[in-house]
Amino acid sequence: MRQGYFVKLAEKETTTPYVISSLYQLGLLSQWENDLEKAKGYYSKLLEKAKEDFSESQAMAKERIKEIEESLPMENNIKTFLDVSLKGQELVGDMEKLNLNASSYILNKDREVTITSGAYVPESGCMQVELQYLWSGDLEKTKPPLEQLSVSPSFATSYKDPGTKVINLVVIAPGGVLDRNIDMLDVY
Repeated sequence: MRQGYFVKLAEKETTTPYVISSLYQLGLLSQWENDLEKAKGYYSKLLEKAKEDFSESQAMAKERIKEIEESLPMENNIKTFLDVSLKGQELVGDMEKLNLNASSYILNKDREVTITSGAYVPESGCMQVELQYLWSGDLEKTKPPLEQLSVSPSFATSYKDPGTKVINLVVIAPGGVLDRNIDMLDVY
């Protein structure tokens, strides 16, 4: 069961950033598994528990609820990350082609952090390989359009709410998915 630890956290009475994050992750997993009623329930519980706090998580949950209510597909970058990570989708080469680095892993609220990807591609002769970066997760701040993020190996952001922030990345090369990676930052 993928969700065991998330369920244990989500059931806690005290509302903490980890409880809120667990509810969001449970919603994502349920939505990805096409159990839309269960997903909507987790997102709604997140909104109920968050009350006036956790505005960033609330905004992400509202986006997912809108997708469900309007019968829209899950955001492509999130779905691709989950597909590659949980379905075992074939990757081009081995799983050591990508790393993520943050300018700081422990930061105060509203402090800017830069997330940078290092993608190692096989030699291609004289042509530079064009990569597509599918960022997802807790991107926050003035979230740039996904199209803008897809061509950039890095971005800067900041967070208003405390908690562990999860950054996901899938890098796609002309031959298919090159690799995927996940990184976490702690905000206080």
